[in-house]
Amino acid sequence: MTSPRPFARTARRLAFPLFTSGVLMAMAAVGNGCGGQVDPAPLAVPIEPPGIRPRPRDGGVTRPVDARAPVTRLPLPPQTTATEVDLGTAPNGSTVTLEVPSNALGFNVVVTGEGEDEVGIEQIVSPTGETVLRNHVVVGGTFETSLGTGIAAASVPQNEASSAMPIKAGPWSITVSSATARPVKVVARIQISGDGVFHGGAANMHVYIPAGLEIEDPDTEHVVTAASAPTDASIEARLGSFFDALEATTGILRGDVTFHDVSAGLVKISTEGALATGFAVSKGVVPDGEQSIHVLLTNDLDFGEGTWGIASGIPGAATRTGTHASGVALAVTANTFADMDGLALLHEVGHFVGLNHTTEFVGGFVDPLAETPNCAGILDIDRPQTLDRCPDKDNLMFPTLWATAIRVTASQKRVYQGSPTYKAFVGVLPEPGPQDAGITDADAGAADAMVPDAAGFARTVPAIGEGSSHELAVRFTRSGRALTGAERFVMGGLCGSTNGRGGLGVASMRSHLGATVAHAELVRMANDPDLLGVIRMRARKMLARDGR
Repeated sequence: MTSPRPFARTARRLAFPLFTSGVLMAMAAVGNGCGGQVDPAPLAVPIEPPGIRPRPRDGGVTRPVDARAPVTRLPLPPQTTATEVDLGTAPNGSTVTLEVPSNALGFNVVVTGEGEDEVGIEQIVSPTGETVLRNHVVVGGTFETSLGTGIAAASVPQNEASSAMPIKAGPWSITVSSATARPVKVVARIQISGDGVFHGGAANMHVYIPAGLEIEDPDTEHVVTAASAPTDASIEARLGSFFDALEATTGILRGDVTFHDVSAGLVKISTEGALATGFAVSKGVVPDGEQSIHVLLTNDLDFGEGTWGIASGIPGAATRTGTHASGVALAVTANTFADMDGLALLHEVGHFVGLNHTTEFVGGFVDPLAETPNCAGILDIDRPQTLDRCPDKDNLMFPTLWATAIRVTASQKRVYQGSPTYKAFVGVLPEPGPQDAGITDADAGAADAMVPDAAGFARTVPAIGEGSSHELAVRFTRSGRALTGAERFVMGGLCGSTNGRGGLGVASMRSHLGATVAHAELVRMANDPDLLGVIRMRARKMLARDGR
């Protein structure tokens, strides 16, 4: 295969589904991203089962997850506002210049065209003349990620180019593409801190809840709405898992979370048109340009043989609302542990900020980060256990959830930290004292502002770029037992990008085990209360395709 285009769903560049999908395994982008790690000395950060979860960012207070009070936190330090730059309109093949300041952490550029026009970002060149994206492919990567229908995006950093990590100040050249004579609109958003060094940040989130959405864990199954969500234990368990993992792996903390009701038609999504609508639910709800993450919850992403989550791009259109490149979707299914949904969401948001799968199931396609290992000859469908030998099997961006722990590398953290989807802190926090007099939150936009302790807030952000990794525990069964070979086969295929293309689907399972045994195993898995709900869901969908 010469291109990963078969993965594409909605707007040409929707990210691949993770698990599913492959959310932890693959949740990436609808334009291709189903929605990786070197670690000399990983720091274990277990994701605890629902129950009591300490939240140091909330002042160290240990709070029951099932408490019915809205989550509160101490005030955060002053934050910057990412710089928005309107670069005007540009015809096919033309180049615009983005002036990147010395306090930048990264930037996201978005091009929009008319209707179904295919548009893209063809090339990005740094002030030193280094090309970081060429022919719509991030240098070091293996397939197009900055080409789409009506809208496309690219970010810096997405690879380890010397002018991208850390990002070089000065004029960056951006060449755009359009398949028609009509020009495209070009807008960039530059993530900044006070001094160009990452000192932490906070991610705001908008969560969209279709009418009739059902959810469980730790509560029993029930319907949730935007009004009930702030005090809903099952919602909080998932968001708590996501934000705990985000903080542990990137140093980005929990910001404000806002809930919105949306149409009941999004409770189940089974067409690309519906998925595009789901990614655009922020239209008219959240002002365009706001720095936040947009998450649509649904009960069923009915693609292939079961999808866990999907992102709208690799990267998506950061800070752009109301487009089919504006968010991520996560399916919350019965019997799926809340903490695992949170990790799946982290994988999909990883795609949205610009992270590829470390290795694709389609041979030869890998991510553009040299630091992340890849797996040559990743998949032998007759022996899926050969994934055990993959050096990247425990990475957050591996295309399927396979290992019992996941990790992220320093370079992957840098990609997260360069995205303008969150609000970066201005700078380090000196000891409060007379020298702090007169410094207020209004100084947050100043390039050289150093801010005092905010209402007792103090935290040390882990050093980045020293090869350190963070490890997050995952679990597939309620009992804690390991998955059987057949169960791992089903779990491994959660990445929708494998479905129908010779991957870990029902046809290959029947070929491997025999039709009778495969059918019996799928029936057992579909009804085994010990298994992670998404495995049971996928077994049911595989049975539906079995034809027996």
